[in-house]
Amino acid sequence: MDKLMKLAMRFSDDPAVLHEVMSMITVLSLRSPHNAACAIEAGAGDIVIQAMQRFPESELLQRSSCFMIRNLVVRNPENRTILLGNGIEKLIRKAKMNYKSCKNAATDALRDLGLDNYNL
Repeated sequence: MDKLMKLAMRFSDDPAVLHEVMSMITVLSLRSPHNAACAIEAGAGDIVIQAMQRFPESELLQRSSCFMIRNLVVRNPENRTILLGNGIEKLIRKAKMNYKSCKNAATDALRDLGLDNYNL
């Protein structure tokens, strides 16, 4: 995870690289609470927030961010608190509103964050 975070920081101005990093973290954290916790500890929460803020026009990055967020929080309630406290809900809702391809991924991420109004 640390190497992925270093890669993301080194190429923080390239949404294509960030998309690939998000995809790798998504796969590594799938059904793995330990890996999801390690990802958050390594800085994945900060990276996803910064990437979503910095590249709102990158549909692929927004979608992969939603997938990653879902895997980071679905089995780790403590990660929900961290991400929600840092404003992730607003960014997910923006991606959901702006891109049809993000609708399902964003809805699932909002649901897994424990939000009751995830379908709005």
